Formats: sequence, structure tokens, C-alpha cells
Amino acid sequence: MKNNQAHAQRGITLSLLALILMCSFPAFSQKWRLITPSYPTTDAPVIGISVADSGATGDGVTDVTNIFQRSLNTLSKAGGGTLFVPKGKYVIKGNLTIPKGITLRGEWQQPVKGQPLVGTILMAYAGRNNANAAAFITMQPSAQVQDLSIWYPEQLPDNIVPYPPAILFGQPNYFGNEFCNTKNLTLVNVYDGIVFSVANGGTCPVIWNIYGTPLHKGIQLDNIVDVGRVQYLDFSPVYWAGSGLANAPAAGSGFASWIYQNGAGIVMRRNDWTNTAFVNVEGYNVGFWVSESVANPGAFPNGSNYAMNFSNCNTAVQVDGLQTVGIMFSRVTVTGCASGFVLNPYSKRGAIQLHSCTIAATNNAISIDSTVTGSLLMQQSTVNGGKVNIAGGTFTASDCDFNNGSQKNVIGSRGRAILTSNRYSNGSNFQNNSYYVSSIDDTPLSLSKMPDVPTTIAAETHMPSRKVLYLATAAPYNAKADGVTDNTTAIQNALNQAGTDGGGIVFLPPGKYKVSGHLTVPTNVELKGANDVSSAPTGTGSILEAYADKGNPGGTPFLRLSAGSGIRGLVFNYPEQKGDLVPNFPQYPYTIQGLGSDVYIINIGIRASYNGVDLFTNKCDNHYIDYLAGHVFHTAVRVGGNSNGGRIYNLHFNTIYFANGSESKFGSWPNAPTRNGDSLVYAYNYNNVSWMELGDCQNETLYNDFVYGANYGLTLLSEGANASGISVGVSVDGARKAFAFNGIGTAGLPFINTQIVSLNDTANSYIVTNSGFTGTADFYSSDYWGNPDNGIQLKGGTINWQTANFESPGRVRWGNVQAGALNLHNSWLWGNNAILNANTESHLSARSSIIDSSNIHPAQVALWKNNLGNSWSVSTAGALDRKGWTATASATNGDARYALDSNATTRWATNGSQVPGQTFTVDMKTTNTINRIVLDASQSPNDDPAGYDVYVSTDNTNWTGPIASGVGSPGMTLILFPDAVGRYIRIVQTGSKGNYWSIHELYVWGKVNTIPVQAIAIPGKIEAEDFDKGGQGVAYNDADAVNSGGQYRTTEGVDIENCSEGGYDVGWTNANEWMKYTVNVTTAGVYTIQARVASPGNGSQFYIELNGVNISGTITIPNTTDWQKYQTVTVTTPSLQAGVQTLRIVELTGGFNLNYVTFVRPGARMIAVNQPLPMQTVVFPNPVTGKQINVQMINQATGNYQIQLFNHLGQSVYSTKVSVTNGNQLIPITPDHKLPAGNYILELSVHNGKPITSKLVVQ
Repeated sequence: MKNNQAHAQRGITLSLLALILMCSFPAFSQKWRLITPSYPTTDAPVIGISVADSGATGDGVTDVTNIFQRSLNTLSKAGGGTLFVPKGKYVIKGNLTIPKGITLRGEWQQPVKGQPLVGTILMAYAGRNNANAAAFITMQPSAQVQDLSIWYPEQLPDNIVPYPPAILFGQPNYFGNEFCNTKNLTLVNVYDGIVFSVANGGTCPVIWNIYGTPLHKGIQLDNIVDVGRVQYLDFSPVYWAGSGLANAPAAGSGFASWIYQNGAGIVMRRNDWTNTAFVNVEGYNVGFWVSESVANPGAFPNGSNYAMNFSNCNTAVQVDGLQTVGIMFSRVTVTGCASGFVLNPYSKRGAIQLHSCTIAATNNAISIDSTVTGSLLMQQSTVNGGKVNIAGGTFTASDCDFNNGSQKNVIGSRGRAILTSNRYSNGSNFQNNSYYVSSIDDTPLSLSKMPDVPTTIAAETHMPSRKVLYLATAAPYNAKADGVTDNTTAIQNALNQAGTDGGGIVFLPPGKYKVSGHLTVPTNVELKGANDVSSAPTGTGSILEAYADKGNPGGTPFLRLSAGSGIRGLVFNYPEQKGDLVPNFPQYPYTIQGLGSDVYIINIGIRASYNGVDLFTNKCDNHYIDYLAGHVFHTAVRVGGNSNGGRIYNLHFNTIYFANGSESKFGSWPNAPTRNGDSLVYAYNYNNVSWMELGDCQNETLYNDFVYGANYGLTLLSEGANASGISVGVSVDGARKAFAFNGIGTAGLPFINTQIVSLNDTANSYIVTNSGFTGTADFYSSDYWGNPDNGIQLKGGTINWQTANFESPGRVRWGNVQAGALNLHNSWLWGNNAILNANTESHLSARSSIIDSSNIHPAQVALWKNNLGNSWSVSTAGALDRKGWTATASATNGDARYALDSNATTRWATNGSQVPGQTFTVDMKTTNTINRIVLDASQSPNDDPAGYDVYVSTDNTNWTGPIASGVGSPGMTLILFPDAVGRYIRIVQTGSKGNYWSIHELYVWGKVNTIPVQAIAIPGKIEAEDFDKGGQGVAYNDADAVNSGGQYRTTEGVDIENCSEGGYDVGWTNANEWMKYTVNVTTAGVYTIQARVASPGNGSQFYIELNGVNISGTITIPNTTDWQKYQTVTVTTPSLQAGVQTLRIVELTGGFNLNYVTFVRPGARMIAVNQPLPMQTVVFPNPVTGKQINVQMINQATGNYQIQLFNHLGQSVYSTKVSVTNGNQLIPITPDHKLPAGNYILELSVHNGKPITSKLVVQ
């Protein structure tokens, strides 16, 4: 490590006298110096103190906690700066607190998997076995930890124990938790890595370029109310294993299994607007966990997630709950994970959007629980492995590729789907089991693709080529940071000298520098402040106070950047721009102006500025802004001048930094409004600020830029060739007109992962276009909320959306159209009063979306296809024929018939408020077995029942139930229950509601007169094969439609074979299969159940239910060693009621055969078992998990047999011939290649003999 000392004159080496003076400073005083780190950096660091100044050597033995903390505190008293830690191993037995505005910085090299760590390594010890202890490092606002590694030497891979967080954002009991920064870190083996304090909520964490092996949680964010930025993460067990540090585990050893079972890469709880991008997580239980807030129970995150890779995790993305405003995932790749995207049980509505994702899972690519009522929108994504299981919620997929082969993609009974223009390979199309209306249309479409980002978005290297320091406060410049002395000449002289010398860094130590004139930064010169941290102004650091050109907005900009120059780590403030002047704020010229190409603005705070950055007056090619934050009164950034190739990253502007500037966490600024949080200041910005304007510029890249409080958010001007480029993660909150389009370049400027909030106000809109706009704006994944009057104000041009979520379309209407086109594809427009203004349907195209036809005529829309409404419509396919049915009701009885008249425009209604006890009764005229009812109130969507109980009766006198209870759903209410027998149905109102209770149509599902051959008597024997008639879904549920045993009821799907005990048994069992029997319990009371079962394995289970009630408990089947060696398992029932009832045998697992079940009264003798051995063939193991299949012949004929194996397509995949000389011969079969997983039929045939077939499952 090489130090370049500050230059006093012309950058010449300091005189011996100066060196002596510097050496005479107290041990912990700051000495500003330029260093050359041992490894490449993106900047030229200037430090105030090195821990080496106080004797810390990094020997890996000496505890240097006190040296570190005293040095940090010294810099804090100085007002900011960097504490440098040279490479080495530093023992920290205690804890560290990074004060406000201070950076702890070491020497760091990006780790490479399998290679030893180098650089600065902090050795942490405190908090072992106590996850709730104080964090190793706690950070105050605008503090930074950078360029180092954290290692826990006492954390052993074979005995992983909890520790507190390695880094905690937000000191307990300290006011403020804003702008904590962590950059370029290796978290070697931390238990929990970087955690945002639950107790001390706040805003704007910056987490950048973090590597390592966090064991339990890598990053956890909660209690955040403003934008977080989490970018460039790489977590893997391999980093610790290859670290070369003591006690590092062997790669792939047991610790990796611990992480796979317990670790989470990213845990996102309650946070708003967080942008997460460029992430790699390998080998964790959960890669990205959307989890409920600890600080605010019931709250979940929203935000933008881009370019993420999850490999070999148990679950790539786990979602425990959704925000209504949406959460976006674009360009996510899942490889080798058991599950891709998993939506766990959650009953509130919300949205998740996937665009351009690739999923290769081994179990579920996408899984949505049956309780989910929200929506997953997927566009132009690929599923290469794993099932898609939509048990609940709305699933929309468009222009996607499903290459998951024979995996069974299923829309479950409680889900619904919009599937359009998708492609399927190897039979991977969807099985639709939904009770609800879905839209499936695979007609090919030509849709635009989400564009690639042409520029690598990363922290770029920007610094002068000549690394020499010019200390502006030293002679001969002698700038004074007292807030009083005019430093215009002093600072400009230092800048000029650096320019004359060929370049360098002019450094301003912490303090306030009054500048009455203007400054110009020469080429190859950087003007740098003490706090090179991504932060809005919070009071610390090097502050330039501008006074020139008050009242002269056309004057010279305060600071001008020559081509190839830049600024870093500074704050700009206008002391005479006082908050109490509102609304009469004086105008000023732009604060910063680019004069040519390659200018850079990095980690700059700006406040009370009238206009911020001018990149339009001059051609400023290749300009670069990264984290410009603060507040302006008029325009923050404007780009034009035919500039090309600019990048604007991480803008962050919010009115709060000025309006609440009197608060200590925002700097306690003297020019802040006297009334903290002055509403007049917010109103002023709301009516006057134009945040970012793009004019004549090409190939501009916008990334993770944000504003709160503006009249106009992002404006594309009509200027020259107009603006082109790309936008990722740009967000506008609290703007009257969030996005305004006046012009757009011919190359376009597509928007990816955009979030827009326009507050509840009459003049507000998400997007506006003017009458001269003729271009096209494309939005790929975007979220909208805030409820403006008109969501879109369209006077010209075309707006295209894919996977948009309009949680608040607009109080009056979504689109107010005068000219142009609105094209909505695979998007969600939540319910509102009206879609469009009158007679403008021809301007709208809506396809494959969730959208209501509120106040429009779909027939007049330019395109209205494959859409579903916000209210779920139940499919009436398969409902019972209602011919001849009658209905009665406790209110308006004469209208009850309208619920059965097949006319959705008529209805029965209470014609009064809903009150408990109201009834609606249907006579089906025949005794039926039913299991589903729908109350259709789609034409009166708010008239669903506040609560209901459902009863059935065979005589209209004796009622059974309630067989179902619940609350209604807007539009259609679906009521599900186990099979119930009755002629009459009665629905009883149990709730209260101001609306009518209306039923436009009532539908019932089941089986008319579903009666078995005869009711089976109890006590007595129930043969497994004698289930009721009625077929799949009524009398039984089987995994496929084939009777794999081929015996007895050969046209049914239940698998029946010859039984070694005589008669038949049911085999080839699978989880969730069942068989139904109508039984007649002749004598009420307690019974003993004797089940005759066989299984060659352990753990198979089933149960028996009567009228939907489990009467057996879980019955576990013993290992009988063979499929045809039976044993009796005995259980006792509760007391059973007498009468004809419905019994079901439900298989919890597969892997067993069932011969019969006997019900006997206590004290009765067990029925004897006869065990003849008829001809039989047993195939085992089944399922097949290895390479060998065994065929056991039992009393079969001898001769030459041909053995063939057929796949599910009927294709022969294996064939051989064997000679059977013994009718009880064991025949081993070993196919010459591994069989793909799936269902097979094994056929044995002998000359002049009937073929023998067996169903076989290969796993």
C-alpha cells in the first residue's frame, strides 16, 4: 500500500518541515492523505486516519477493538471522513459503531470461488450463541463499511451456532436510520449478514457487491419506508470452503447441507420500492424470501427485482404474502432448485409479475397454494423443468415456453388461468381442473420482447489518471470550512493548479465552505469531499454553500465540469434559499453543468437548489451520474445537447430532505422551514418540480432512479432527435404527472420494472402524452397505485404494457383518451368506475388480461380477447340439469324462481338488507348426491351473502348440516363440501350487510340418483372393488383413467387385480385417491374396523371417513413383505349413527393393496381369512427406483414368455424373452438404459395364453 501525501504547492512532495508537523499530530488526529490500495478500486481514496497510525498491525492476535472505535469517534468529531484499515487480520473481540458520516474502509479483492481470501479481514468474536446480542458492526445514518471481509474464527462448520448480525443498519435508540452503505464486502461465514433494524425503521439502505457464505440469512430488510438498493450479491457455500482460513470446511461437506436446510440468501420483509438486481444465490434453503414483517405484522414487500440467478437451492423464490401494489421479477434464472417460485397460503389479493424468466426445477417450477387469491402474471418466460401447479389464484402466462416434458402442469380446482400464445413440448400442456372460467388460447402471437440492457450496470471506475492530492485547506490555497469565509478563489486556485499540473484530486475536508462565485473543475481533475457515501444531505461531510446569481436563473451555473472531470463525496447547499420563503423561493442557475464528454458526478448531495444538473446546454457524451440525492425547487436533471451514451444511476430526490431539514437525522440545517415538515413546501414541489427531463440524447441508460414530490416526474421532451435508450427500475412517487411524453427517439426508450404512484388528486395521472406525441412507449412490468382521477391522459401516441399491475386504475377512469392507442397485454387492471371516457373504445386493445368492461362496450374495443374479470366466474360445465326444479325463499318468495330460469339478467333478491335467518330453498325433485353449489350474483357483484350455512334434506322436514359454512365472494360464490345426499338444499343467511342478498342463478354439481348396486350393510364386509357407480370424481378418484389390473370393472379407472386370497383387491394405489361406498348402518354404535392389507414397504397410510368425518384415524400399513401377503389391521370407530350414509376410503399414500374392510360390533368374532394361491404375477419394487425390476410368478404356466415394457404413449421401450420352467419362478429384468420417470405397462405373454399386464411406476 502506497500513500500519496497531500500537496501543499504545485503537487510537489511535502517539505521535511511539513512531514515533521504531521508526525507531531496526536495519535488519533486525522491526516488527510491519498492512498493507493493494494487491489484495484473504482476511485482514488482519501483517508483521514489509518489504524496503523495507532499501531494496529493486523497480526490476527491482538484485540484492536478500542483502536478502531476511538479512531472512528475522532473522525466523527471532525465531521466525517474515512478510517483506513490496511490488509491484514484484525481481531475485534468487542463491537463497533460506525458514526454518522464515517466510512470504515479496508483493502479488498473480489473473491474467487476456491481461492484464498486476501486483503483486510476483520475477525469477529462477540455474541456467540446469542442471535439477539449487539451486532458486530452497528451503523448510524450515512455511514459506510467498504472493502473488507468479516470472518468468525470460532464458527465451526460441524457445529454451526447463532451469532448476532454482522452488520446492523440503524443504531437502537438513535434518531434516524438513513443511507447506511455497505460496499465490496466478503461475509466469510457470518450467521446473519446485513440486517436493517426492525426496531429503528428508516430509509434508503445501499448494499452493493457483497460476496460470501452467510449461514442463516444473507440480507434481511424490514421496516423500510423508502427506496432500498441491493445490487450485486453472490452467496454460496463455496466461498467459506475455499477461503483458506482456519477451520474452513471442505467443499460440499456437512455445513453445506445445513445451509441448504436453514439458510436464506435474501429475506425481504416490509419495504417500499427496494430495487434488487444482479444476484447469485447458490445452495440455500431459500434464495429470495418474501416474508411477513416483524415490525409491521401483515405487511410484505413490493419492489423491483432484476437479473437474479438461483442455483441448487431448495426454493428459489418463496412468497409468503403479496402486496396489492405488486412485486416484479425480471430476468430471473432458476437452475437445479427443487422449486422455483412458491406462493404459500395467503388469502389477500396481490400481484407478482415474472417477465423473461427461465426456470429449471426438479419438483415445482411454479406452485401456488389453493388459498391464494392474488395473481401471478408471467410473460415470455421458459419452464425447462418442474411442474406448474396452480392450486389457487389467477395464473396468466403468455408467449411462454413450457419444456418441462411429461411433468403434469395443472390448473387446480380453486385456481384459474389465462394461457395465450404459449408453446409446449413433450406433452407439457396444462390439465385444467378449475371450477372457474379460464381462457386458454395457444394461437401464436407476435409480441415485442423485453430488450437487453446494452450497458453493463455496475460501479464504474472514475478518477483522474494522475493520482496526486491537492488539499484545499492547506497553503497556498488556505480554504476555510467555517461557513463564513468566501472560498471561491481558494478552491478555484487548487483546481487550477491541479489542472495545470496535468490532473489530480482536490480534496475538501469536512465543513461548510462558503462560495460566493463560481467554480470550474478542469479536465482530469476531481473535486472530492470527505464523505464519499451514497447519501442525501444529512449534515456531515464537505458542504459547498452557494450564493452566486440569486434571482438570476439564466446566470452561470455554480459549478462547471470540464470534459473528463468529476466530483465525488460533496454536498451542495443554498443557505439563502430559506424554507420560510415558501412559495416565493428565489430562482438560481443550475448548480452543476457539464461542459463536455466523460464528466462524472458520484455520491453527491444537493439541497435547496433551484435547478440541479445541466447536461443539455453542451454535448456531454458518456456522462455518468451515480447517486445524486437530495432536493430541488425546479428541475433536478436535464439531458440533451445531442449527448450520446450517458448513464444516470440511483438518483434519489425527496421533498422531505428540505421540508424536514431541521431534524437531526436530515442535518439540522439553518435554512430548513421553521415548521418542520411544512406542508407548504410539499405543495410547492408538488406544483413546480420537474424532476428529470430528457431531450435530444441517444442511448441514455436510466437505472434505479427515484423521486418523491413533483409536478412532473420523468419528462421526455420534444427536442432535436428526441431521447432514446433504456430504463430499468425507475420509480416516481407523489407526482402529479409521473411520466410525460412529448417526444421519443426512433430507437425508443423502453421501460423495465417501473413503479409509479400518483396521489389522490384531481389533476394527477400516471402517464400523460401531449397532442404532438406520435411515438410509442413500451412498459415491460410496471406497478401503479395512488388513485389519481385519470390514470392515463392520452392525447397522442401509443402506450404498450406487458405484465402491468394497476392496483388503482383511477378514481374517475383509467384512460382519458383524446387520440392515440392504449394496448394492454397480460396485465391486471383492478376494478374501478370506468375504463375509458365515453365513445373511445376504439383506442383500446386489451388481451390476455384481468380487466372489467366497466362503462365500455367490449364489442367496440379495437381488441378485446382472452380477458377475465376481477370477479371470478365459476364454470357451469357439468352442473346438474335444473329442469323442473323449484325454489322458495323467506323474502320475496315469488321471485325465487328467477334463480333457476337460466337468465342471468333476472334475480331473486331480499329487497332489503341482509339479516341472519333469511333462507333460500331449492327442491331438486330427485334425491341426489351433491358436492358443489354456486350462487351467481355477477350482475350484482356486491350482493353476495355476508355469511351462509348450507343444509340438505331428503324430505324437507329433517335437515342435515350445516354441510358447509362461509362468507360470500363478489360476483360468484363457490361452496364446496364432501358428498351429501338430499333432495332439498337450504341456504341460511348468517351475516348482516346493507346490500340485498341476490342470486341471479344457482347451480349444483353432483350425480343424479347416484346409487350403488345395493347399499352395503354395516356390520359386514366391504369389498374394496365394490365402490359406488358414477365414475371418476363421483364414485372414486384415481390418478389415471386406466384399470391397471385389468380385472372386474375394466372400464373404470380404479386399479383392480386378482387377489391371492380369492376374489379381487385394489392396487396401484396413489396419494389422494379415494373410493366411495353407500352403506347402511343398521345398528348405531361403536364398531371395530378390520382392514385386510398388503405392502412390501413401510409407511403406507389411509383412512376411512363417513359423511366427510374421519372415523378411523390414520391407518398405517405394516410391511407384509409382499404385495399379495395380507395382514389385518384393526381400529375402533366413534359411535356411528344408523341409516344410509356415504363412506369413503381415502389413500394418504400409495404403495399398498386393499382386499376388503370389515365392520364388526365389539365382542364379535374376527372373520376368518381364507388364503388360496391362485395364478398371480407380482412386480417389485414398484415404484422402481433402481435399475432392476423383478417379476415373481405364482402358479403360472410354464413356457416361453415375451416380456415387454410400454411407456405412456404405448410405445415399446424394452423387450426380452425368457423361458419359464417353474410356475413360481423369479425373473429379474435389467433394461439396457435408465428409464425416464413415468408410468409404464409391463406385459408378459406366452403362446396360446392370455397376456398378463401390470402397471409400473418409475421414479
